[in-house]
Amino acid sequence: MTKGRVLVVDDETDIKNLISEAFTMSGYDALGASGGDQANGILQNNEIDIVVSDIRMSNGDGVDLLKKIRSISMTNPKVILITGYTEYSRPELFESGADLIIAKPFDIDFLINNCDLLLLEPPQRWAAASSISGLTEKLSARFESFDSSVEKQLFAGGNVGFSIEVKYVQNIRLGENFLFSIEFGADGINFSGIGRLIWKDETAGIIVEYLNDECLDWYLGKISKTELAIPRIAQ
Repeated sequence: MTKGRVLVVDDETDIKNLISEAFTMSGYDALGASGGDQANGILQNNEIDIVVSDIRMSNGDGVDLLKKIRSISMTNPKVILITGYTEYSRPELFESGADLIIAKPFDIDFLINNCDLLLLEPPQRWAAASSISGLTEKLSARFESFDSSVEKQLFAGGNVGFSIEVKYVQNIRLGENFLFSIEFGADGINFSGIGRLIWKDETAGIIVEYLNDECLDWYLGKISKTELAIPRIAQ
């Protein structure tokens, strides 16, 4: 039994084959496509759990592929975009429905591990005891309530992470893991765990690596109708 079926999309044959072989060796059923156009045909005729796609390709780019996928379903398959230089910002790609953005050059084991995690439902993904230790940087914030912070565009939660005003992460570097603790006063909840900073411009985007048990079920209830991986607060 395989972990799932992955579609690797890249117009560089050697890279596509290398990534596909790594997925196969890790227990996945891997298919390959040379661009977005071919990938669309494969998606129409196969059940795919996760798409791993380059962005800039000659035969249909990854963003167009993402938009086509999300025009059909906002949740399946999961989509990871791999990018070097691109005219698209990370917040734009997440708003378009990407589940994860990975920058070039990247470690294949890191890619596969993230695919493993994305195929888990959030309760299982976030509840596992974290192996990350020795963290010193911390995001601390306090809001009146979860609903009011969302309404006022101070916080936006998704099924992979959340976004918040950039002032809260001034001392945190891109790609860095850190502790976060956000108090929602009227809810009586301290939303806390471990995050990883993935964008930092007018706003900050954070992937949740781990959530403390005390807030896990509460947060899952709050985002139960959310389809985006990381919604962006408006600035």
